[in-house]
Amino acid sequence: MGASRFTLPARPPFRLDYTAWALRRRPENIIDRWEDGAYSRVLVLEGRPYSVRAIQSGSRLKPRLEVTVRGGGAGRQSVVKPVSELLKKMLSLDADLSGFYALARGNKKLRDISAQFHGMKPPRFASVFEAAVNAVSCQQLSLTVGITLLNRLASAFGIKDEGGAPGFPGPRELSGAMITEIKRIGYSQAKANALAGLAARQEKEDVLGALEDAGDTDAMRLLTGMKGIGRWSAQYILLRGLGRLNIFPEGDSGASRALADWLGPAEAAHSLSRFHPYGGFIYFHLLLRGLESKGYVRGYNK
Repeated sequence: MGASRFTLPARPPFRLDYTAWALRRRPENIIDRWEDGAYSRVLVLEGRPYSVRAIQSGSRLKPRLEVTVRGGGAGRQSVVKPVSELLKKMLSLDADLSGFYALARGNKKLRDISAQFHGMKPPRFASVFEAAVNAVSCQQLSLTVGITLLNRLASAFGIKDEGGAPGFPGPRELSGAMITEIKRIGYSQAKANALAGLAARQEKEDVLGALEDAGDTDAMRLLTGMKGIGRWSAQYILLRGLGRLNIFPEGDSGASRALADWLGPAEAAHSLSRFHPYGGFIYFHLLLRGLESKGYVRGYNK
């Protein structure tokens, strides 16, 4: 098995632990992992799995990501380049959040929570398809149950590395799965139909990739026209798959409760418009706030 090592710069401020936890969401997640100060997952390129491990190094002003990739031909530029681009996207290494921090200086509560998790970057899933599968899987379920289903999906259909860790199943793997097989791991009939249909459509034509260049209104219209994707799922895909930081998934009851708990019910009703265009980034801060309350992360003020 080949291996390669390389370094990626990150635009400050940057905290890999906060960003990785905002991506991971739950400690039981077997796809995105955080252990001993390292973020790791299996990325699948051209049908081949590559084990990727990243740790943070450098200084506060010049943070870096030290990356190790293992797998067949891992040292080839045809592997290093796409892995680098995926990590830049997933961990928002190049994101300029100076506008958000400037906005936070004018609001005490926003200033406090931004300082609490200073350096988090807004994470994205590896593909819009992965975001869509996550959205369908977690609809009308607790996040814990949703993560359990996604773990089973990856274990059943994902391409595994030499150590047995699964990558996230792509359209090819899921389009080849029988609906009965998807149901067998716990999905409802409706969700199994939606996933199989979405995978088959995406395998035939990159309909989700085409959303990159669409405006929010057009992207919402296209997404909600797909089977199994409603308004909340479409908003979630825009935020988690396309990196639209102005989108706060309004139909997420847990996020709405967290917003009301943070701001108070009266202020929560109108504050997101005042925090435009960073509603989605606030969503990630609230997610970390919930994870901190469970002891999974530790903010600066603790």
